[in-house]
Order: sequence, then structure tokens, then C-alpha cells
Amino acid sequence: MDTKKKKKRRVAKLLACLALAAASFISMTSEWSSFSTTTTRRILTEQEEEEERGTVRTNPYDIKFQLVLPSDQPDPEPQAILDELFLQDQTPFKALVDRPSFSGGKCWATSQVRIAFDPQRSDGPVILKSYTFDGDPKTNGGDEYYITYSMPENERGYPDAVAYSKDLGDGTYELHFVQPLLPGPDSKARPAAISGGGTVSVILQYTCGIGGLMPPTKSGWSTTGGAVNRRWTATVDTSVVPPVVMARDRSMPEQFGFAFSNYKNTFAVGDSLLAQFVGGRTSEERQRQTNMSFDDYMQSSLKTATLNYFLVRVRLLLQENDIYGNKGSNSALILNSGVWDILDNNKWQPNFDDHLEAVKQYIQAVQEMTDAQIYWKSMTAMHTNIVTNPLGFDRVRYMSSTRAKSINDAQVELMRDLNIPVLAMYNMTYEAQEHMRPGDGRHYTIFFNDLLMDYFYPTNEFLSNVAV
Repeated sequence: MDTKKKKKRRVAKLLACLALAAASFISMTSEWSSFSTTTTRRILTEQEEEEERGTVRTNPYDIKFQLVLPSDQPDPEPQAILDELFLQDQTPFKALVDRPSFSGGKCWATSQVRIAFDPQRSDGPVILKSYTFDGDPKTNGGDEYYITYSMPENERGYPDAVAYSKDLGDGTYELHFVQPLLPGPDSKARPAAISGGGTVSVILQYTCGIGGLMPPTKSGWSTTGGAVNRRWTATVDTSVVPPVVMARDRSMPEQFGFAFSNYKNTFAVGDSLLAQFVGGRTSEERQRQTNMSFDDYMQSSLKTATLNYFLVRVRLLLQENDIYGNKGSNSALILNSGVWDILDNNKWQPNFDDHLEAVKQYIQAVQEMTDAQIYWKSMTAMHTNIVTNPLGFDRVRYMSSTRAKSINDAQVELMRDLNIPVLAMYNMTYEAQEHMRPGDGRHYTIFFNDLLMDYFYPTNEFLSNVAV
């Protein structure tokens, strides 16, 4: 597309957007309207000046991009979603443009990506570059992707590799493909090698940093929390084999089979993810271990304002099971919190600092109550693109991989400081989107929870079932 056509197309689109904004927000204050007009004009002027200067953004890796997704033309839907949200409430965009990674305080939605597999490097990383609807390379980060690779002979319905993306902040992302640590839904062992010529699937979950926004920033958006969830696919040339770190070559999370088997009882207290991991709460799922039980469902986010509620429930559990004080030396407790803290969208939450302070006080207070060994079940991954129930929209307004990963990493670091063992299952769940309950985005199937328990609390019988 030549410069003049691109310029005309952009001007027409912006004029239409401004006209609709004026009609929709005629009653707004002059200050609010001034922000909209000034922002749009500033963006247009900077892009025009860049085109007039003939500025060319080069690929810093100096390698050829083999894949373009979508291949026919940029996808208009991501930008349409952002335009609609801008008309509903501009406040979140004001928060976004203050971020230093945003070039000139602006961000256009990612509408196309180009991916480069370097055949000279078997260890990666793969490089992804993001582009706007007008075909311009982006210079700011903030995109959230879920990217997979499936070999051509794969007929199992789930991928052979999943990519972790590293945002370089300039519109470029490093993709590090790994073979999932646990089996797929059919229990078959993962392939021993990766072949080329397969399919790459890119799901753009969020763009422009929207996935990282904290409550209540998005409360003015009535139709969506800003999730894009656009899937693009393409086939890799047979000569190209994506660099994939195989499961056998990866570091594995710590297992606790020996420790758990030596406790008289292990009591779990936390959210529904922990309840489903332990099992035994419903007629559908068995209690997975005879000396491990789920004993209290908190149904609350953990913050300093709710800390006393958590402690009262734990104190009652200790008293009822006679493991208060030194009577708990032959028992263990598994605690957790995280999913409720991500989904809680009604309170001001500029960051996770208050949550982390509450977690710290929670652990320390329970340690004073009992000699039982405390374990922490880590945060699990959240898959926004799986959510299909519009009635549950408000509950998932702030659900994102960005926020889930952030709270997980902070909790794990805190547990390391407190010397608390962690059942580290975040990566296992991130790589297991095919194990999600249909339309849910946060809960996993009974079979997958079987796999998790078999891994973290293995017995001789179970060890042979976890094929990686």
C-alpha cells in the first residue's frame, strides 16, 4: 500500500471515529472532548511527519520473516475493538499512554504479526514483530499472546509446543517454544522429536498493554474488558523446524511425594482451584490421596482487609482437627490464593502490594498457630481466549495471562523469602490450555488435576503414568 493511499485511509478512519465520538459524547465536558481531539491530532501528526521523513524501522535481528499472520491482509477487528472501547471510556487509555514503553504516548492495535524462524539457530529464540492495521511496524509492546506449534502429523487436537513470549518493548517479541511438561488429554506420551512443516497458531489475547490494567480502571467499559482473542494460523515450510526445548531437557518443579506420604494428615484451605486439585468435594471427583483433604473454601480475595477472615477460618480448622500448637507436628497445611485476587474487580487495586503483604502476614500468623508444615499452592494460568460465556463477562473483566503471571512470580519470590515450599504448577497449567473446562478460562478438568496430583504427590503406581 503506497504512502498516499495509507494516508488517505488513515485520515478517513480517524475522521469517522471523531464524528462518532462527537455524537456519542456530546454531553461530556469540554475538557474531556479536548483530550480526545488533542490525542488524535497528535497521533496523526507524528505519523505524517514520520512518513514525510521517510523513516524506515529495521528488523533489529536482521533476519527474514517467513510467516505473516493473517497472511492475506491485516485483521481489522483488534483496532475496531479499541475504537469502540475508546468511545465508551477513554480513562483506561489515559493510564496506558503514561507507560514509558509507549512511543510518543500512543498505541495502535496489533492487527498482523510476522514471525522469523532462524534455521541457523536450533536453540531460538523465534522472533515476532507486530504491525498495525495500516501495515506499519509497531514501536511499543504490551501485546499478550498464546502461541502454539503443531506438527503436520498431529491429529490429537492439541499442540506439540507452546511458546513463552518475551516483550522487548519495541513491538518485537522473543518466542521460546517448549514441549509441555505433562501429557495431553489422551494420556499419550509426547513426541520424542519435533518435525517441520507444521502449523503455527497465534492468539492475540490483548494488545497495547490492556491485559495488565488493574481494577477499577476498566469499569467504564460496558461490553468487554478489552480482550481481543483473535486467532491466526499459518503453515511453516517443511525445511523449517521450530526450536523447541523438549520436556526431558527442562527443569522440573519440586515433587513432594515422600514428604506428603509421611504426614498423618494434610489439610488444604483455599479456593476452588485448590479444592479441585485435592478432590473429594463433589461426587464427580474422588479424593486423590487418603491422607490429604480439602477443608475450607475461602471464596474471597486475600488482602489486609480480609486477612482476619482467613485467619479465623484456619484457626477453627486447627482446633477442630486438634493440630493447634505442637500437636500439628505430624501434619501439613496447603494454602493458596490468587484467582480471586485477579478476578476481584470492585476494589481499588493499583498493584499487588497489599495482597502480598496480606499473604506474608497470613503465613506468619499460621506459623504461630501450629507446628504443621505449611506449603503454598502456586497460582495457575488463566486462558482468556477460552472464555465463551457472556453472562460471566464482569467476572473476567481483569482476567489475563499478564496479571496471572505477575501475581504468581511475586508469590513465588515471597515464599522463597519465607522458606515455604511451593507446589509450582503455573508453567504446567500455562502449557495445558487443552485441559481447560469448556468456556471457563480458569478451571481445569478432573483428568488434568489427576495429572497434577500424580506429579506433586507421586507414588510408585503413579510415576509411570506421567509420561513426558
